[in-house]
Amino acid sequence: MQRKPRTLSHARLFVTTVMVSSVVFLIVLGMTDHRTRAPVLRPMGADVLVTKQITFGNLPFLIHSGIRTVIDIRPDNEEAGQPESRQMQARVEGSGLHFAYIPVAHGAIPDEAVTALQQALAQSPKPALLYCRTGNRAARTYALALASDPHGPDLATILDLVQSTGHAADDLREALQARIAARAAPAGASP
Repeated sequence: MQRKPRTLSHARLFVTTVMVSSVVFLIVLGMTDHRTRAPVLRPMGADVLVTKQITFGNLPFLIHSGIRTVIDIRPDNEEAGQPESRQMQARVEGSGLHFAYIPVAHGAIPDEAVTALQQALAQSPKPALLYCRTGNRAARTYALALASDPHGPDLATILDLVQSTGHAADDLREALQARIAARAAPAGASP
């Protein structure tokens, strides 16, 4: 007696195809370098954006997004595997972008860092991307720079901008207000 070759029904063929496709997808996903995924760029105005730690693999995305300046707010050696600022600078500048390194440690944001950020932004092509580990220090440092800008927005707007990045600056309210008050003071008056 000769056996008839078995054929798969359409439903069985469909299920088999879906299962094989799912396995292939999971294998490819596991082989993907997740560090090259595009970072989420959160705007804090027309020409300044913030994000969490970037990698070398993010540079093509940043270039394609129109970023012209990258500002590293994160101090070197905060975490194992973090790209050092000099390495990031070489890669960023090698990609044709401008780079600045303004390290801000956890805790209070030093006035020197705010001033350095203001200077870097004034001297650099826009749009500029500021980053740190989570984007928090980048957003907060820029908030202080905005509060110091003679043409900067009011307190509520600055707080809203920080909040729009997924971070908060309510604890900076007094410092922001003091900077806003100082920018409105007549020349020669002390804050």
